[in-house]
Amino acid sequence: MTSESAYLAVERDFSAPETRDAVRALSEPQRVKLHQYWLDRASGELTTALTFEFMQADLEQEGAPAELIALAGFYHLIAFVTNALLMAGGFVLVGYQLAGYFVAGS
Repeated sequence: MTSESAYLAVERDFSAPETRDAVRALSEPQRVKLHQYWLDRASGELTTALTFEFMQADLEQEGAPAELIALAGFYHLIAFVTNALLMAGGFVLVGYQLAGYFVAGS
């Protein structure tokens, strides 16, 4: 899965009527609590993404095998996309409109 296809999938899922209805049904305290949870998770994923980014750079500098460098790059991408998805989910929970954001921002 490319990052563009991941963003498109998120936009599709977050704009689905079922998702919009579920978000609207949340009370304000529930919305705030879930928003903070999603942002905390996103922060953790960003830390993971940065760790793999630094690891990849170190492996390249040390002349590690290409397969190992590629693996670090793959995990960096996965963590980065997960961070973006969690951030998007957190913003949807507080009522931000994301339609068109991912396509326009990529």
